[in-house]
Amino acid sequence: MLKKNTVILYGTDDFISKVVGLKIMGPIFKKFGVKMASAPIGFSTEAFDLGPQVSQLKSMKLDYIAFAGITPVAIRFLKELRKRGIKTPLIGSTIWADPQIIKGMGKDADGSVFSIGFWHKRDARAIAFSQKFVAGAKKVGVDKPFPHQADAAAYDAVYILAAAMKKANVTGDPSKLKAERTAIRDALRNITVSGVMGNICFEKNGDSQLPGYVLTMKNGQWHLLETHKPLPCK
Repeated sequence: MLKKNTVILYGTDDFISKVVGLKIMGPIFKKFGVKMASAPIGFSTEAFDLGPQVSQLKSMKLDYIAFAGITPVAIRFLKELRKRGIKTPLIGSTIWADPQIIKGMGKDADGSVFSIGFWHKRDARAIAFSQKFVAGAKKVGVDKPFPHQADAAAYDAVYILAAAMKKANVTGDPSKLKAERTAIRDALRNITVSGVMGNICFEKNGDSQLPGYVLTMKNGQWHLLETHKPLPCK
């Protein structure tokens, strides 16, 4: 499906957007033979008017537009596309994992695809966590349809650290602070913790290996397309 005409847009003044567009999307598309309609197109994330970039796209016959940009900018870009009559679906990234894109994009995003690290309907545990989170957030005036992946990651991080501390026999003695911090770090390299995001482990450079979920937008809602198992920790 992706081996069609595509173009990448990225924020030139935003580090994450630039990395996603040029260092992640670009190489992945090249690896899998995705046909690119042009070189990546840059835009300023602080510029309110994305009209020039949209005008550039209007003359292209595109099957997808890969957009590397944070949620508010992605919403603004999509609205500008649709206002100009461009119905092309978007390819996003984990930057799009914010549930606020549902309200912001609505049905205009139907057909678009993106990846996330936490799927709130993954299993009974994820569903229970999501329900509890939504209820708790509402009590403090935060209205979310379900947790952001960063919310789930923060929740799991507490239990991951607790597991590492238990394995390292951490005492909390102030005189052992430096040694026990090192012991926690070392313990993280050799544990696997079952969390709401999935089974979590860490590879040699300290990066966590997590499952990945590919979602699409349909009728203004998220729908699961594919699940990818985490890479093994070595």
